[in-house]
Amino acid sequence: AGNFVKDEVWHALIIVISTASDLHGYTVRALYRVFQASTEQESLVRVAVWCVGEYGDMLVNNVGMLDIEEPITVTESDAVDAMEVAIKCQRLGLTTKAMALIALFKLSSRFPSCSERIKDIIVQNKRSLVLELQQRSIEFSCILQKHHNIRSALVERMPILDEATFSGRKAGSLPTAVSTSSIIPCNLPNGIAKPAAAPIGDLLDLSSDDAPPAPISSGGDFLQDLLGVDLSPASAPSG
Repeated sequence: AGNFVKDEVWHALIIVISTASDLHGYTVRALYRVFQASTEQESLVRVAVWCVGEYGDMLVNNVGMLDIEEPITVTESDAVDAMEVAIKCQRLGLTTKAMALIALFKLSSRFPSCSERIKDIIVQNKRSLVLELQQRSIEFSCILQKHHNIRSALVERMPILDEATFSGRKAGSLPTAVSTSSIIPCNLPNGIAKPAAAPIGDLLDLSSDDAPPAPISSGGDFLQDLLGVDLSPASAPSG
């Protein structure tokens, strides 16, 4: 059944999880177990991947263990393995693979012992035949190698998601991102123009199902497009 639910369902589940801060540790462990057992329910896999990216440190450190839980031992390498499986799994779709790539990008900061391995996985995907994965791998690799001054803001844990804002965006009453034409970019030392007021929440916007695939980012669009998770297949070239 998990393969036939609307995107709004797993989006809503992520919102619920983000608001239950006392249960983040329990939730990421439970979903990690589900992921290890099967990847057939793709909507559940997406939520599991998102949780590992956000709360991977809680997973490996057994933060917030409940009395009802069975003990579980997960290393940093195990968590990275799971994200790599999601990226390589043939049955999983583009959105899921992109979310796993984002999760790895976040874990590169939280798992220092695996940072080089994560870089290698991201670099491998620079040769992906899927344009969107290739684009994001190039961007993430560039940040990991050259732009450490903006990485910390991009990989920090997501703030609690606002269901009202999410619903408004789905209804079209709120913008999904800050318009680059309405803000003044500030130039970073590395030459990238960073939007002055782009909130971190928009960088991981979960409400962009219907948006077309982002073009190759440059200038002020770079940070806004960088961490979009819902991707549409690239249109086939004409002729």
